[in-house]
Amino acid sequence: MENELKQLCKRMRLAYVYDYVTEENKSEGLYEELLNCLKYEQREREHAKADRLIRKAGFKSTKPISQYEWHDQIGIPSSTSREELVTLDFLHRRENLILVGTPGTGKTTLATALGIEACRNGKDVQFYRVMDLVEYCGRIEPRGAADNSGSSLSQLTIVSL
Repeated sequence: MENELKQLCKRMRLAYVYDYVTEENKSEGLYEELLNCLKYEQREREHAKADRLIRKAGFKSTKPISQYEWHDQIGIPSSTSREELVTLDFLHRRENLILVGTPGTGKTTLATALGIEACRNGKDVQFYRVMDLVEYCGRIEPRGAADNSGSSLSQLTIVSL
C-alpha cells in the first residue's frame, strides 16, 4: 500500500505529500484516508479529461460503444473481430479503420462510439464526416501548409464514410 501511495503521488505530481505522510505524520488512519482521497482525485481527473477530449473531438452524438447494436450490414475485415474494435487494438497497432456500408447502417454511430471509447482511454480524437473533411482539405493552402488547426490531422482521426 505504501508503494501505491508513492506512485500515485508521483503520477499526480504531488512532490511532498508522500514525504509528509511517511516521515512527518505516521498515522495509519491518515495514510489510508489520503490514499483513498488521491485515488478519487485521480479517477475524477481521468473522467474530466475524457469529457474534455469528447467535447473537443466534435462528435454529433455521444452514444458509447456499450450501447452500439451490432449487425451484419456493416462490413469489417474478416481478420478483425468486434472485440478488437471495442478494445481499440487497431489503434495500438497504428492501423486505420474504414467503415463501409449502405446509408443508414450505423457507420457514423459506430465511428462515434469508437471515438468516445478512445477519448475515455486518453486519446486525442478528431471526428470528421466526409463532407467536413472535404471542406477542411479545401482550406489547406496550395503549398501544403495547413491553417491554424492543421496539426489536428496528425492525431487520431476517425472518418465516417
